Amino acid sequence: MNLKKQTFNRNRFEDQLVSYKSYFLDGLNKLKRTCDCHCSKVYNNINFMSWLDDYRDHLMASRNIVNEAFDETNNIYDSFIRRSHKTAIDTLWKHMTNNDLLLHTENPITFFGLRYRGRINNFTNTGDIREYFHIPFSMRGIVPNYRFSISGQPVLYLGSSILSIERELETNYDSLAIACFLPKYRALKNQRIYPLNNHITETIENSLSTLFDEGFNEMYDNKVFTLSKDSLRSDIYRHILMSLCTFPRKNKEVFAPEYIIPQILTTALLENDYDGIQYPSTRDFSDISGYHKFAKHYMNYSIFVPYTSNSDINDDLLNSYTIIINPNHHTYANNPDDLIQKSYKLIKRIQESIDFNQDYIVPISIHKLYIEYMRSAKYKNEEYFKSKIGQAELYFFDLAMDEISNNLSI
Repeated sequence: MNLKKQTFNRNRFEDQLVSYKSYFLDGLNKLKRTCDCHCSKVYNNINFMSWLDDYRDHLMASRNIVNEAFDETNNIYDSFIRRSHKTAIDTLWKHMTNNDLLLHTENPITFFGLRYRGRINNFTNTGDIREYFHIPFSMRGIVPNYRFSISGQPVLYLGSSILSIERELETNYDSLAIACFLPKYRALKNQRIYPLNNHITETIENSLSTLFDEGFNEMYDNKVFTLSKDSLRSDIYRHILMSLCTFPRKNKEVFAPEYIIPQILTTALLENDYDGIQYPSTRDFSDISGYHKFAKHYMNYSIFVPYTSNSDINDDLLNSYTIIINPNHHTYANNPDDLIQKSYKLIKRIQESIDFNQDYIVPISIHKLYIEYMRSAKYKNEEYFKSKIGQAELYFFDLAMDEISNNLSI
């Protein structure tokens, strides 16, 4: 993110993109081998260190691919400002097709934990779950441009944490009305969600480091793992597309050039039967630390809303979630371990119930992991789950489990 902000001295966004490419390539040239960087203090597996060095050597030798990936991705924005929106969409789709960027669809199970949606608390019907859903079709005139949505087209934005919601809305939690969305697995398991994530970093830090510690011993040049010599070109193109789609806004003017590439991506995905996008927040989360690397409290979701003529909202999408509200900002003051134990007991009840199904067991299991991953986190020098935001998340999880328990038949 710092590299992107260093481009803010350029007046035109197209010039910012050129500067960012230059900074990125300069950083690539400065990559050190593991023996010369802090990696040697973080990782001590010799095979993993060798893998990292092989990856680093191949990446540095592939500078021309990085350069091409930037030029092709930047050309999407250039097509918009020089030609037309349609030309830019065609350019993006050709870019994604030619570089295998459409082979990646996020596994639905990764986003089946509890999700949150917030509104500025200045409306009266805070007890109506529909007030927390997408903007009604009859009110599409108030739908503004956002990063992954286009003016006039309602989209359902969800966050993986209340902290993410607070950051995106740039409003203190006390001034927000929050709803928790408990996804129903069977209703949503076939959704096609396009992943805009830091695939390279996440694979190396979250997967490979653990796998090597457990005895994984594949060389970098292998046919087994998804991040390898054979996948480097596609990985670079994926990373740069994600990076340019999450460029921070320089100014809050009517036109946001930083939104053009992600909005064109949104349009192209809509036209090709995708159901939404998963993407990392562009906001600053430097005041939270100590969380597990799998926590992903900074992830957001833009869920596309299919139009319906017989209802002012999409009832099928609404019924794909159990929506839980907390208009009075109640919090859960007990230890998060109590909720983890409660989740184990609930999962056992689900397994023993007459109507055992994955609608219940998947989101509870996924969110239990989230709590475990965030249990050691510190937020503004306070334990995350002792903060108001953290306790509100625990309260929602408690309510969600009670809702499921009340619906079980034994």
